[in-house]
Amino acid sequence: MKAKKTMKTFICILTVVLAVSLTACESDNGADDKTSPTVGTEGITDSSTSSVHMEETKPDIESTEPEQEPTYYHAALCGAVVTEQDGSPRFTYVKKCESCGTVQSGSNTTNATGGVLHGSFLCFGCKETQQFEIETTQN
Repeated sequence: MKAKKTMKTFICILTVVLAVSLTACESDNGADDKTSPTVGTEGITDSSTSSVHMEETKPDIESTEPEQEPTYYHAALCGAVVTEQDGSPRFTYVKKCESCGTVQSGSNTTNATGGVLHGSFLCFGCKETQQFEIETTQN
């Protein structure tokens, strides 16, 4: 007789534990964070489900915004003419004499991410040494 009573008590405890665990599983699958904690049949408040929701990570704001690549602008200050640029650090220029206006044959391609590119060349028209400067800025 005592064994039957112990077995019934054991089955009741297992049923209560099963009910509480199923309730906890249901509340983890999309329950709102502001819901009240689950109360078991024994009057014990189950607070483990509310702490799980508080530890969830928030989405990173920086990762949701698309990263914009910088845009570069190349401008000849003197002694050169920028012939090609596409917003990247790479650009093409030709050398131009400030004295006689002669444009050198051939073009030069280089990369610059900021600052001023300085250089000099010998003009084939007037035979004078010329300076050139190309400024690169970034947006």
